[in-house]
Amino acid sequence: AGMHPVDWTARDSRFGFTLFLEQYETEKILADWAAESGVQILFEHDVTGIEDNGTSVAVEAVNAHGETVKIRADYVVGADGGRSITRRLMKIAFDGRNGSFTGVIADAEMPFPWKDGLAVGHNQNGWLSAFPFGPELTRIVMVHAEGRLASKDTPVTVEELNKCVSEILGEDVHIPALRSASRYSDAKRIADKLRSG
Repeated sequence: AGMHPVDWTARDSRFGFTLFLEQYETEKILADWAAESGVQILFEHDVTGIEDNGTSVAVEAVNAHGETVKIRADYVVGADGGRSITRRLMKIAFDGRNGSFTGVIADAEMPFPWKDGLAVGHNQNGWLSAFPFGPELTRIVMVHAEGRLASKDTPVTVEELNKCVSEILGEDVHIPALRSASRYSDAKRIADKLRSG
């Protein structure tokens, strides 16, 4: 949450740096690697059912044309995030606690305006971390005092971001447009088991 004062170079790794990549770039790298390995990736399929018959698993999905397809495999890996349909269909509990605050993560359509490749702010208004996230793109992660109890479904506006970033950094900030923005919380949950059948 702000990544300070973590020294990422202290790791025992030949990669002694942090590499910021947009998610779509990471996904493309992984998809290319999967294709080279002979894996077929099906996009625009919504999983609607999982059936474990003891020796294999059948996954039922609806494709972009509304057709139901069934795919059989030796096993299914639920790597589909905190709202995992795989976990829910397998009836795996997801225990933990609800969030105590709500923050914002936004990709602003603007060149990174601060020096040193990182902007960090922390005061009575909240905290934020911002960094360049590609050409003409700045990633902002923040928690502002006025929005810390907002519903995760409340849309994030440019006006809100300009006000909050300016108050936390103590300078006038003008963000012209957002490519994407959403709210997140510090909810903590874990699956009660990592294998079923």
